[in-house]
Amino acid sequence: MMSEFPENRVVPISTSEPLVLEACQTFCAKLLRLDPGVEGILETAAGFPDEPVLQIAGAYLWLFGQTPEAQEQSAAYLARAKAGRARLNPREVAWLEALELWHARSFEACATAFEAITEAWPQDLLAVKGAEFIYYILGQQESGPRFLAHMERLTGYHAEDPDFLAIKAFAHELCGHTGEARELAERSLELTPHNPWAQHALEHVLLWEGSPEDAVERMESWLGTWDQAGRIIHCHNAWHVALMHLDRLSVDRAFAVFDEHVWGKSPGFVVEQLDAIAFLWRAEMAGIEVDDARFQSIVPHVQPLADTLFMPFVTAHYAYLLARAGESDALEHLLSRVDERSAQPDAEAQRVWAPVGHGIIRGVAALGQGNAAAATEWMEPAMGRMTCIGGSDAQDDLFRFAHWDALRKAGRRADAKALLSRRLGLKKPSPLEEKLLAEWR
Repeated sequence: MMSEFPENRVVPISTSEPLVLEACQTFCAKLLRLDPGVEGILETAAGFPDEPVLQIAGAYLWLFGQTPEAQEQSAAYLARAKAGRARLNPREVAWLEALELWHARSFEACATAFEAITEAWPQDLLAVKGAEFIYYILGQQESGPRFLAHMERLTGYHAEDPDFLAIKAFAHELCGHTGEARELAERSLELTPHNPWAQHALEHVLLWEGSPEDAVERMESWLGTWDQAGRIIHCHNAWHVALMHLDRLSVDRAFAVFDEHVWGKSPGFVVEQLDAIAFLWRAEMAGIEVDDARFQSIVPHVQPLADTLFMPFVTAHYAYLLARAGESDALEHLLSRVDERSAQPDAEAQRVWAPVGHGIIRGVAALGQGNAAAATEWMEPAMGRMTCIGGSDAQDDLFRFAHWDALRKAGRRADAKALLSRRLGLKKPSPLEEKLLAEWR
């Protein structure tokens, strides 16, 4: 493994133990490719408790979890890494400080810290992946230009690295550069055909192109390969395929993909919960009757996490689910926690919770309860900056769709039609969108 590790990824690691070095390199390769087995780094960390670099890796892995358990576990790893700080090299100290910011939910400062790491050590693609996830928390569409500038700065070091090209393709797509995104994703796939993140970037491009039939067939051909990837990307890429089938009005196939690949394999994973909620919600807004039991099946997995308040994007999904499923007590508890969070004086509350997240969450909860008029009142002041609540452009499109749904259900026909028309002025309409627009003519 060590002899095969790409030269463009070699960074200084503070260990003299070959097994630790190999474990760090394996961790890097698996996480960047989103392969299964990335959690093996935790076993190595347990076997070498005096190697603080492994504690940093463990903290990093847990921080992706977005749950109270993940927060608790990452804190323990960070504490052990901090205890061994004297053994860390300057790059690893910078990592420790970045992860402490992440754990404290100082996301803007964390993004800056990761950017500083890649400025000093441009070979550090794990820091690039960390920054990409923090941009997701900050809102990837809103962070798109920043994300792309970061990738452009590093291109000279990683111009033929397939994992870097997949990340850069996604950054281009978030900026609306679909041609550049497609070219980079295809180049990444030429270099490494098994590359679900490059395939993910292409899925985003295809949504803007109206989910053309031949493209959906290509995505379908990849479904059978994603079960060889990590569960999170398997679920999420399959979610995109299910959405493309909805776009093409292939309802039975959309639900078949959902049932086989999206929901129910790892229901404790936040990503799987969000994808399941978003798919069912979109299906209903598209005019498809969805059995209440489908929503109810998600509730037991969400209720223990609902008031985690990791970021408004996640909380908005949970609020809608609880409202739609009739879980009024749990919803009221969640909304009271959102009110409290939005009133806090910290930077994250002032950046997103108070000015944007609060209104979006209250609005989708009202929509889920059937009060469309209240939903529009809550959502309209926040929609102009909705992309800062977190998520990607494709994920945030759910809330544009929800705003449209609230307007039409509130009887504001002209406003709903204008919103849909503006939306379709930015992309090629899918068969579903053409159907919806025709209903308003």
